[in-house]
Parts: sequence; C-alpha cells; structure tokens
Amino acid sequence: MKKTSLGIHVMNRLNYPQKFTPNGFIFAMPLTLVMYLMISEINSRVDLAQTEIYGNQYLRPLRQLREYIPKIQLLNYQGLNRNLSTPDPMAD
Repeated sequence: MKKTSLGIHVMNRLNYPQKFTPNGFIFAMPLTLVMYLMISEINSRVDLAQTEIYGNQYLRPLRQLREYIPKIQLLNYQGLNRNLSTPDPMAD
C-alpha cells in the first residue's frame, strides 16, 4: 500500500466541479478584498472632495471681506492718532 497524503487522497476522490469550487473561492477572496478596499478608498476621496467644495463655498465670502481689512485698520489708526494731518471734511 502506497503512502499518500490525505490532501492528495481527498482530491483524487473529488470530481472536477468539486475540485474547482474551493479553488474558485481561494482566488475570489483576495479579489473581493481588493475590490472592497478600492471602493472604500474611492468613497473616502469623494468625501474629501465634497468637504473641499464646502470649504471653498465658506471661504469665498471671507476673501471679499479680507479686502477691507487694510482700509479698516487705516481708519482705526487715523482715529487713534490725532496728530495726522488729515483734512477735516467739516472744515469747509
């Protein structure tokens, strides 16, 4: 009697569909994992892009306000410093 391993003995007793089913699962599991990871990465990038769009919508009006900051600072400085020679509009 020949000594063969248990795996070879089991595989010899199976017909072709029974042999290909475990092999199919063995190859399908990593493929499924890679597809899941790829889809989750795509979804996270879509969420990041949407967050950037919301941030852009939030910052756009603030950019317009930023233009007035130097003017407001100048007016505040002129109001605090009475020694500046600014023409008084009421002096006319």
